[in-house]
Amino acid sequence: MQSYRIDEKNGKLPLRFSDRGFWRDFDSLLPDASHLAPLVIEHSTALTRSNRERFPKSVMVLGQMNNRANEAKIDYWRMERFALPGALAGNTSIRADVRLFLTEAEDAQKSLWAACASFARDSLGRGERKADKADIAKFVKQMAVTDWYWSVLESCFHEMLSDFTLDRDPEDIHWQWLKSVRDALKKAWERHHASVSMGDAWAIRALVKAESTVLRKLKKLDEEILKLEPKQEAA
Repeated sequence: MQSYRIDEKNGKLPLRFSDRGFWRDFDSLLPDASHLAPLVIEHSTALTRSNRERFPKSVMVLGQMNNRANEAKIDYWRMERFALPGALAGNTSIRADVRLFLTEAEDAQKSLWAACASFARDSLGRGERKADKADIAKFVKQMAVTDWYWSVLESCFHEMLSDFTLDRDPEDIHWQWLKSVRDALKKAWERHHASVSMGDAWAIRALVKAESTVLRKLKKLDEEILKLEPKQEAA
């Protein structure tokens, strides 16, 4: 019933919940040759390949996380339902593909976080004053940019899972996903840009300096999307 990960020192360990949505670790539910996915999913997909009508349509992830210092206190709990990709009904493994998609989303978010950190640093540290790292971290945490980015991508991720059928080309799904990542990144920064553009000169200067990181990432995503764009067949 559990997903596992490989730890360099301790070997195979259960995957623990974190304070982020489980969808960002969804690949851990998908079976492959590593046998790290929950056996209940591995067995059910294997048993239903001979009768695809019995293939499980979805899976629910349940659990909670205790406070290590006080086990009676629950830090957070999860109850999330996911569509199981129809491609699992075949003999192909899509775990690596989904992990790649999630990694791309994480990489795009890093550029967004770097831009927010730059904006926070220049907004707090004016002139000769240097902003404290702890203050920068607090400033970034209260910004809604990253949360909005992940919220938009979560709905796109669920759509992508439904698209992952035996009939769809994985490269086409990858192309659509990269467009979703690019659009979420662009719109998240545009929302922040709009909220600051009427601010004082210091805020606008910090904004212009910070957005170069996001613009570079958007350019790179555009290049990757162009490489994967389906070729138009001649009439």
